[in-house]
Amino acid sequence: MVKRSLYREALLNKLSDQEDKFFDAFAKDYLIYLGNPRPSKRQIAEMRSVLYGTEVKRVVTLDQRLSKQEKKCLFLAYKGKNIKETAVILKISQETVEEYRATLRKKIQAKTMQQAIGLGIKYQYIVPDC
Repeated sequence: MVKRSLYREALLNKLSDQEDKFFDAFAKDYLIYLGNPRPSKRQIAEMRSVLYGTEVKRVVTLDQRLSKQEKKCLFLAYKGKNIKETAVILKISQETVEEYRATLRKKIQAKTMQQAIGLGIKYQYIVPDC
């Protein structure tokens, strides 16, 4: 089980590194196309941010938009806890858990809790277990 988890993490890291290289190359090529034959690393980083501003904005604001209770509900959902278990752990009603889950899904524009968990992992609010 641990080997599988380590393999999955290594694969995700490799894909993330490849994605970073691709986006950096794309930003560099775009700067060259615009007439800058030798863009600096800073210029490449800035262009990358401009080209993918919406994604950068979501990374910065995701954590700030969720309340502490919503973050706890998201984390417990990631851990596989259902509404009843989450209510017991947080010492709140099941209806309140449902409200928190609905609100956090709306805030991060997720249709389902699975999608919300995926976005939480993508934007590094949730760090998968090793």
